[in-house]
Amino acid sequence: MTLSILVFALMPYLDRSKIPGGSRYRPFYRAMFYVFVVDIVVLSYVGGQPPTDGMALTGQIATLVYFGLFVLLPYMSVKEEAWLRKRGLPPAVVAMLASEDTQRAAARAGR
Repeated sequence: MTLSILVFALMPYLDRSKIPGGSRYRPFYRAMFYVFVVDIVVLSYVGGQPPTDGMALTGQIATLVYFGLFVLLPYMSVKEEAWLRKRGLPPAVVAMLASEDTQRAAARAGR
């Protein structure tokens, strides 16, 4: 149970995408988020039911999905970013990336 909470502390290191805007411009990330929400609902339901063979199996599968999403996140974010850049980014995202690059350059020059 502790690992299920501590995994959230790793989130800044797991998401390797440089595309700003969260899930607004990232369709795979958004789909993973919705799967995560459904998985939390399933785990909550299973946790409130009496332990039977079916509920135990459902809980184990939902737990596998829960941790699997966190394991897949670094790989998925890199692949998704490459796919989005190849497909072409919206102008708003290109502008946000350019402004972040200028901020980083200004911060380096100020050191």
